Amino acid sequence: MYSKRHLRRLNKEIKDKYAEKLNRASEETVSCSEIEKVEGRQIGEEIEDNEKLESDIEIINVASDNKVSLSEDLKEWFLKHRTTRECAVDLVRVLKRNNLQVAPFHKYTAQKNPDIAKIDGGLYLHIGLKTQLSKLFYILKLEESLCFDINIDGLPLYKSSNAQLWPILIRLVNVKNAPILPIGIFLGKSKPTCCDEFLRKFTCELQDLLQNGVELGNKLIKISIRAIVCDAPARAFISGTPGHTSSHGCSKCTQVARKLNGTLTFKTDCGILITDNDFTNRIYPEQHSQKYLTKMTALESVNVKMVTQIPLDCMHLIDLGVMRKFLVRIITNKICVKIAKPNIMNMSNKLISLLRNIPKEFVRKPRPLNELLKWKATEFRQFLLYTGIFVFKNELSEDQYYVFLLLHCAYRLLCFPKLRGSNLDISQGMLDNFVDNFPLVFGDNSVSYNIHSLLHVKDTIQQVGDPVEGSSYAFENYLQLLKRHVRKPTKILEQIYRKIDEERFTPSSLDSEPKIANKVITFKGCKLTENAPNNYCYVDGGIPIFIVSILEDFDRAVIGRRLINLRNFYDEPIPSSSLGIYLV
Repeated sequence: MYSKRHLRRLNKEIKDKYAEKLNRASEETVSCSEIEKVEGRQIGEEIEDNEKLESDIEIINVASDNKVSLSEDLKEWFLKHRTTRECAVDLVRVLKRNNLQVAPFHKYTAQKNPDIAKIDGGLYLHIGLKTQLSKLFYILKLEESLCFDINIDGLPLYKSSNAQLWPILIRLVNVKNAPILPIGIFLGKSKPTCCDEFLRKFTCELQDLLQNGVELGNKLIKISIRAIVCDAPARAFISGTPGHTSSHGCSKCTQVARKLNGTLTFKTDCGILITDNDFTNRIYPEQHSQKYLTKMTALESVNVKMVTQIPLDCMHLIDLGVMRKFLVRIITNKICVKIAKPNIMNMSNKLISLLRNIPKEFVRKPRPLNELLKWKATEFRQFLLYTGIFVFKNELSEDQYYVFLLLHCAYRLLCFPKLRGSNLDISQGMLDNFVDNFPLVFGDNSVSYNIHSLLHVKDTIQQVGDPVEGSSYAFENYLQLLKRHVRKPTKILEQIYRKIDEERFTPSSLDSEPKIANKVITFKGCKLTENAPNNYCYVDGGIPIFIVSILEDFDRAVIGRRLINLRNFYDEPIPSSSLGIYLV
């Protein structure tokens, strides 16, 4: 919530700007294009004067009398920054005390009542797929077809309560920078009791749209499903299969796990692969829960391919699964060849020493290994792809380090588009080798569900492509936003519906074109500056350089120095240079 001092300052800036604008409008007629140019300069000056704080307030011009709608601007500000209504009320009061009358922009006017129904185990809010897609009309009007991923997962609301949400989310995969859209939300004390009842409204609408398409404006757009991206428990729930803690937990093959020293352990090889037809015809009854042996699941009713279109989620499988297990076993010495405590301390110190070398693209900086259990998925991914090769070098034995490099190299190949397609078989071969060697390093009972599932990663990549963009990262980020919509413990679904109904999307909000300003180059979510560590990059031909100067005024060029005397950081299982990793 903003302080009163900030509100007064904001009020003064807005009042001065609009007073000047209205005075000028009364003297002469100003075209929309000219107003936009003036606004661009004013906004730039305000950002600089206010410590470069971003503002999305854009002047809305009324063509009839050239007056500016302050209420509309404030409403845009209110929705973008998701401030509380109490903050907005205070701002309105401050403006009125200064003789600047505005309409109550913070008040919510419902377009329609929320569709909330009581189902077994809780309440279900259905927002609707067509309703959500219609918000993107100005973005989707040029599209001929839409393809999307579906995500279903649980979200605890409070630490002191069992209340939780189970949203149905979609992500458009053929529309650049498209937002995550919630289609339906379940609220209860646990997960939905009946999956069919939970998904009924969604699958009914989906079936109609898959057959007939969705009409946006006067244009009919076809839609299709690429994949359903979920973690293992949610995947078992919606597909009617045994959970991942079952001996028949693998939904991709017939491999049966066994108890070994009290731990459910899989073999290091793959069983008979299960096809979509095998699933539909119930060829392997043990791979289905008793309830769905004789009837279809809700997703089968809309012709979802229950094996190929429900891939593994690499975020939960590799980052939060395999990499976490590897690190936990290292620092707790659950390993065949023990690691000395000084080596573990050295690894933690080496990790912290990299703090000043982490560029802005990484939202989380390295933390010591004694905080490992609190690490997030992005931290494990950062360790696996980037920092781990330095931290583990000379601290693990050669065999242990080689096993880590197998996983590292395979994941690097899969994450880079230029390397992925032609090296998919090589990546899967390294993952197979990793699974074979894992019990030799960590013990015979260490091959858990996640380790075994690495044998099926190739099928997942063929379905979703990028293992990061095709995983749950974007959905998990949206879940935290959804949680912030809840301000009080009563009428939770009504609060969420109100916030979702207020959301508006414009083409400008999805713009991702390269930009250069203030000696900073921004493109595709990356930033390049003249200062380390944000001044290292590759140029055409895969040549690594570090930027010395960024020229804005003339040719918008970059002056850099090429790195020479490059060597491999490691030579096995493949040379590090083939992955863009060098020792300088």
